[in-house]
Amino acid sequence: MSEQLEFRQVAKLSRKEWRGYRKETCRLLLKEKKIRIYDDCFAFPAEDCSGCVIGAHYQLSDGSWRYTRGVKAAALTLKIKDAARYLRGLSTNSVGRLIKRGLIRPNRALRHVLIPVAELDRFLREGQQ
Repeated sequence: MSEQLEFRQVAKLSRKEWRGYRKETCRLLLKEKKIRIYDDCFAFPAEDCSGCVIGAHYQLSDGSWRYTRGVKAAALTLKIKDAARYLRGLSTNSVGRLIKRGLIRPNRALRHVLIPVAELDRFLREGQQ
């Protein structure tokens, strides 16, 4: 990570076509030094479990996001389709039925149903007992 940013630059992230962050979030990112510029793009630190910065998660000019070389990252939540794949090839209908039966507890706070990976791991672990 290189260049320090000013709020007017980071405020760009609050625009809907970028990330839609609230301005307060942008201020916090600046204050905590959790956003910088990497290769002329916005970048966030990628940290390990102990909080040490091990790389960056940065946005390319086409809008896609990448990690710097060597960073191993995994999603913390999955959509139903990805959760089905994570559960060794179940169908999305089967995942939906597991949710309805209360065997998997999704997060419904957003527009999309998201299932924490930890919840899927719990389901797999308890199913083996």
